[in-house]
Order: sequence, then structure tokens, then C-alpha cells
Amino acid sequence: MASISVESFSSVFSPEVAPNPAPHQTCQHNIANVLPDYASVENLFRSLKTDSATGPDGLHPCLLKECSSVLAYPYMILFRQSLSEGKVPDARNVTNVMPIYKKGDRKVPLNYRPISLTPITCKIMERDM
Repeated sequence: MASISVESFSSVFSPEVAPNPAPHQTCQHNIANVLPDYASVENLFRSLKTDSATGPDGLHPCLLKECSSVLAYPYMILFRQSLSEGKVPDARNVTNVMPIYKKGDRKVPLNYRPISLTPITCKIMERDM
């Protein structure tokens, strides 16, 4: 199924990317003004839906929610470092793509849509910004 999905989705994928337009204005904000603090990370952990899927890192949202007061500080440091350096750790830069059935004949690959499962902590870091 995986090789059929890859072949099918590859046939409709366009690798050509349009050039990025020139920015209209420059940003006047300092990165220090958008760095997450302990309270914001803890609140994001506490607001997680526990029925969400586990990402490729195997970290379940329930763990982050239940242990938010303990895990918020180390993740705050990780998020700050990642934002300051402009890098995402390799382990957090992994996505699993799964085919999810839409409708029609289940034997036809185009009747599935690709769903990307990303690490929950990457989603949280994006939300905090």
C-alpha cells in the first residue's frame, strides 16, 4: 500500500515552486519579544486535546497535559533555543504521512488523502508564536 500511495501521490505532485515574492516591509520586532515563557508553554500543554493522534516521536498529548507543570520549563528552554538559533532539532523535524480513505473504491489510491502527523511539541511551538 505504501509504494502504491507514493507512486500515486507523486504523480499529482508538482515539485516546481514559485519564487517567493519580495517582502513588502521589514519586521521591526526583536526575537526576544516573541520567545515563549513558562506560563504560555504550560497553558498550551494544559489545553491539549488528549484524543489527538501521537506523532512520529511517540509522545502522547495526554503525557504533556498531565505533566505540564514539570515539562513546561524544559520545553520552554528547547523552544527558546530553537527560535533563537532558527533551527528545529532533527528529531522534531520528522513527519509521518498516512493515507486516509475518503470515498469510492478503496483499491484506488487517489481515493485516499495524505495526512501528515507531526510531533505535538512542534505544533505547540508554532501555536506559541
